[in-house]
Amino acid sequence: MWTIVFAVTTAVCAIGWLTSKVSVYALLWYMEQKNVPAPSDEELERGTKWAVANLTRDLLHRSKRP
Repeated sequence: MWTIVFAVTTAVCAIGWLTSKVSVYALLWYMEQKNVPAPSDEELERGTKWAVANLTRDLLHRSKRP
């Protein structure tokens, strides 16, 4: 019984991961087609901090955005 539960939850996670991966690749393709320059290390760090802050707020159900 537990094997089936774990198999189903693993499949759901795999589908979510695959969907996210395809979305990222589609965005990268779009950026390449539009000749958007790659971000610098500083921009990547700022973007990562922004994403983590917003993800944390979303998970905690807070509506304010920085």
